[in-house]
Amino acid sequence: MAYLLPVYDELIIAYKNRDAMVPARFRDKMGAITFFPTILVNNQVVGNWSRNMGKKNIDIELKPFDKLNKAQNQSVESAIQRFKKFNGLG
Repeated sequence: MAYLLPVYDELIIAYKNRDAMVPARFRDKMGAITFFPTILVNNQVVGNWSRNMGKKNIDIELKPFDKLNKAQNQSVESAIQRFKKFNGLG
């Protein structure tokens, strides 16, 4: 399952040691993980995201740290749809 976490999300900010959720190969990106909205897939940080909200649509830009596989892409797409629905646009 994937989640689009907001900037300063408690899951990311509240813990000094983030080793359990940040794969070792992405630990050099801790600034991007801490200070920008985060993509979480299967409890692992895989990238950042941003949004541009209009009156009738939301554009989501994904910034994965590495190429996502098919299952990860499907999970992230589901998270995008949930986000849009939550904002009344899905």
